[in-house]
Amino acid sequence: MTQTVDTIPLSQEKVKKGATNAQPSPTLQEVELTVMGKCMCMSRPYLHYVPSRILCVGDSQERKAPFLGDSRGPLVCDGKAHGIVSHGTGDWSTPTVFTRLSKYVYWIKKTAQTEALEGSVHL
Repeated sequence: MTQTVDTIPLSQEKVKKGATNAQPSPTLQEVELTVMGKCMCMSRPYLHYVPSRILCVGDSQERKAPFLGDSRGPLVCDGKAHGIVSHGTGDWSTPTVFTRLSKYVYWIKKTAQTEALEGSVHL
């Protein structure tokens, strides 16, 4: 890690509908988004919504969404990573699909620990 790139804590809890990532940042890659409800996500068949693995995020009233080059970016709520940008419509419409990290915390920690023991990753 460097002075400008560091890790953030992973959340082991499910993020609730209406949660936002409103913490300001000095970078241009930040946008305030809202976690959308299950009904909104299920009404969009192209999302292939699986509630245990996916978060639908966006703002249906505004054209705010991750876009080209934002894949793999984090969804941060209350200072913890809750999701990673997966995909969207490509036209700035919402919702955008994020992978729900709480589903994968065990795997992430196990993989990071294994890599650290093998000398590939420094935690």
